[in-house]
Amino acid sequence: MASNSLKYLQRLLSYPGIRPITDTDWFAPRAKVAGCAHASAFAAPPIADQEILQPLLADVFAQPTQAFLVLHDGRLIVERYRDYSRQSLSNSMSMMKTVLALLLAIAEADGALDIAAPAAQWLPEWRQDRRREIRLADLLAMQSGLRSDLRWPGRYGLPDILPLYMGTDIAHLALSVPAVAAPGAYWEYNNLNSQILGIVLERATGHSFADYLSVKLWQPLACSDAYVYLDRPQGQAHTFTALLAHPHDWLRIAELIRHRGDYAGQQLIPAAWFERMEQPRNSDADYGYHLWLKAHRKRRVRGIPEAEHFFASADFVDPATLYLEGMHQQTIFISRRERLVALRIGAKPDKRRWDSSHVWNGLLRALAHA
Repeated sequence: MASNSLKYLQRLLSYPGIRPITDTDWFAPRAKVAGCAHASAFAAPPIADQEILQPLLADVFAQPTQAFLVLHDGRLIVERYRDYSRQSLSNSMSMMKTVLALLLAIAEADGALDIAAPAAQWLPEWRQDRRREIRLADLLAMQSGLRSDLRWPGRYGLPDILPLYMGTDIAHLALSVPAVAAPGAYWEYNNLNSQILGIVLERATGHSFADYLSVKLWQPLACSDAYVYLDRPQGQAHTFTALLAHPHDWLRIAELIRHRGDYAGQQLIPAAWFERMEQPRNSDADYGYHLWLKAHRKRRVRGIPEAEHFFASADFVDPATLYLEGMHQQTIFISRRERLVALRIGAKPDKRRWDSSHVWNGLLRALAHA
């Protein structure tokens, strides 16, 4: 216990902050997500195809953006980097949550679990209190009713996320948090939901998160090696954040979603899953199963700190836009209607000058007039 406390203190003192998002060396220990031995990248885009997008790209890189990539109909039409490359790793932040949801869909299809079942089926720690009523579906929908702040002893005014992000026994921490409301009673973005789902996934499948991700997604998608951040050597993976991956592999995840689970003729995830995943689960109709469905229009999202919340100035031109979003605007946009995917990686933009709806809508409009 003393060594765990010392390690936690060392992490607190050594943590460099979120900037730059591409500084991944700090995340140790970690487990490799083995990719495909013959991993390939999307072909480089012709320079001519980017001319109409120059004003938009200037806006994007006026902010601390380090990578901006666009696929149209599966073809790479933009690939721009700054102090970064297609071989670089970055911290996914909460984009990891959507990958977790895809793995849960696969586990359900394999018969390892049932999204409609109580989580207590795999969590005996929850069987003696009101948490036994929480279903996996409630955790996926961010409607579990679990306490959203951790209130750990000796917090000294530090942010509530730190023990989950830097602790050395995050499974014990996550599974000790009580419920403060009935499941389904209210919606709140809560990292604990995703961490607990990761624990269930490992227990239900009998595989580590890294190994399951490798076999079920990373290798079938022909991705390069990636990494997940562990709380201690051979310990628990963080499944709400910190999938350290390459930019082209995020494009593959986006294409998998765009094609409803099909990738290069392989149906990796049942197509019917995406009807469930994309069904609005909150009153603002902007969140499904660990997937964003609508722009944040002048409304605070419960559970996201004010300093990290970015408002959108307009609705999306394509109202069926789907997107993955992580802290400091790590973002993947997906439009099935326009056969379009866009990825942004970078440090935190200036909130007074950054608007993700402006970027996405500008891209859609520019390509519509190409």
